Amino acid sequence: YILNYGGEVITAVNNGVLANKLLQLANGFIYDSEKNWHAFHERKTEALLDIIEAAQGPVMIAYNYIPDRIRIEAALTKAKLNWRLLKTEKDENDWNAGKFDVLILSPGSAGEGTNLYENGCSNLVWYGLVWSLYQYQHTCARLTGGHRAVGKQIQLHHIVTTNTYEDRVRMTLARNAKNQDEMKAGLAEFVKMATTKRK
Repeated sequence: YILNYGGEVITAVNNGVLANKLLQLANGFIYDSEKNWHAFHERKTEALLDIIEAAQGPVMIAYNYIPDRIRIEAALTKAKLNWRLLKTEKDENDWNAGKFDVLILSPGSAGEGTNLYENGCSNLVWYGLVWSLYQYQHTCARLTGGHRAVGKQIQLHHIVTTNTYEDRVRMTLARNAKNQDEMKAGLAEFVKMATTKRK
């Protein structure tokens, strides 16, 4: 609950704040009590650049925190990559037209209602995972066009700092997805049985 970092004492007042700060540290930064952020490591940005280089095509990046976005933008600029942050309809249209190679987006604001699949991108990098299965699945669906591109092959890259709180987020997403699939299967079986009895 207490971290002394660079002469700054950073505290977490409860379990929720602690979980958030542990995820921040896994991503490579931490907020202090004044809402200033301090860089901690750059391992994720290094891994991100490796993934982009290996992809050899357009790449979408989902980020969780503003300092993540700032450091992603700095790394892409330094690497002289053609990137843009998704903010407007023009960004969406230019991305679909193939006018730039790397798109940065927030799952909270771009996870639904945007069409980002028309330029053939098949790589989505999760710089940091989100707790919400809904946000996660809807952001991934931006790559496939949702129901319009069933069967499209995509690659999801999760940059996860091992042996950190991120492992818990990853396991929670997997468990919730399994529960959701089981619930859908059970509901489908119930509807099938009810329909058969009616006949």
